[in-house]
Amino acid sequence: WTGRNPVRIIPDRQLELSKESRALNNAAPTLVFNEKENRKGNPEYIQIAFASPVKEISDILHKRNIQSLIVEGGRQTLIDFIQSGTWDEARVFMGKSWLCGGTRAPELPGIIARTTTIENDTLFHIFPR
Repeated sequence: WTGRNPVRIIPDRQLELSKESRALNNAAPTLVFNEKENRKGNPEYIQIAFASPVKEISDILHKRNIQSLIVEGGRQTLIDFIQSGTWDEARVFMGKSWLCGGTRAPELPGIIARTTTIENDTLFHIFPR
């Protein structure tokens, strides 16, 4: 990665992320969306209702002229973004190994436009239908 660090966006509804977490260091601008408090600085805490978190977060990012978002998250976070219909591209890595007992990845309704092999993994470029 070269250039400036991207803005980190962290949804933390109940402010449960440890204050010692590396995600909250000053290495990059960080926005923490929560339902408890607003606080300026870095990290900046932004209070939202979490009634429709994807829309609420997207609206605030748009007002701040942040127009591209890479979502890395757990199953529910990914489902929320997929179901919101606000995505325009997904890149999914699939390895050769099968993991047993984990959480199943969400279904992604889209069209595989391109696949790329990177060492032993396959990268799928998926676009919405």
